[in-house]
Amino acid sequence: MDHRPYGNNVCITGASSGIGLACALHFANRGYHVWGVSRSGTCNTALPDHVHLSCMDVTRDSSVDEGVERIWNEAIRITGDGIGTIVHCAGYGIGGAAEDTPLDAVYSQFETNYFGVLRVNRRLIPHMRSRGPSLVIVLGSVAGRLSIPFQSHYSATKFAVEAYVEALRMEGRPFGMRA
Repeated sequence: MDHRPYGNNVCITGASSGIGLACALHFANRGYHVWGVSRSGTCNTALPDHVHLSCMDVTRDSSVDEGVERIWNEAIRITGDGIGTIVHCAGYGIGGAAEDTPLDAVYSQFETNYFGVLRVNRRLIPHMRSRGPSLVIVLGSVAGRLSIPFQSHYSATKFAVEAYVEALRMEGRPFGMRA
């Protein structure tokens, strides 16, 4: 197996469908152990044995706290190492005119797309830093650089994530973390 500076264990949020599921399969097909998390903790696709799905709602502190501890400990028990890479895929988009979108829908989207990334990182990065070099991947969007009409709130979440990752990249560098 080739040299993997971040180890062989990957955690992927939003892994039950879409891009998250595709990422889980991509890493698994290359021999990584994948811990995929989503609100349901299940998917309708056959998965290799080294893909472990579990429930974790990125919008709830208690769910993230419990989920991160569970997957970290399971990774160590199964492979002897913790998670070295996190891939943030949990997210969704809403459409509508900027002034007509209900605030509860906007808050909900920020909870998942932006605060979900922060919540998971706040719990997982300290563990990752303790094991050595680490990698944080946050799926962005062209909407994080150029606003999309009638998806202004989605664009706002992606702009926020873009700024967060830029800062995380600089803050994490001295600790061997790439973002």
